[in-house]
Amino acid sequence: MVNLHRHRRLGLSRYLAIDFSKAFDSVRHSAVLDKYSRLNIPDNIYNWVESFFQDHSYSIRFGGQVSALKAISASIIQGSVIGPVSYIITASDLQPASQANFIVKYADDTYVIIPARNVSSCPTELTNTSN
Repeated sequence: MVNLHRHRRLGLSRYLAIDFSKAFDSVRHSAVLDKYSRLNIPDNIYNWVESFFQDHSYSIRFGGQVSALKAISASIIQGSVIGPVSYIITASDLQPASQANFIVKYADDTYVIIPARNVSSCPTELTNTSN
């Protein structure tokens, strides 16, 4: 659980709790790999991650018939060990729109902490985190 109490010094605050669980389905593999490529990790680790995201496909079975395989180029597998880490890396550059606000991230949960003195920035922060 994210410890939001460490921001008590702000006094009255607004907390925007944002659950990006559906976002796991929309993250493009190319975007994940681009973020991994910017990290200072050994080549063999990067190559393993790249291999993990390659060649995923799906088909649909309905009424005794099976569709042709279709490639998957987006989605982070939530149940995998690498899924939450990959999402955190992908969202690592998410910053608050206002320097007076704070963002706390954990897997697909994001909390925007807005001090009372900056409450007018709520709409801007919602727009910022949804992009």
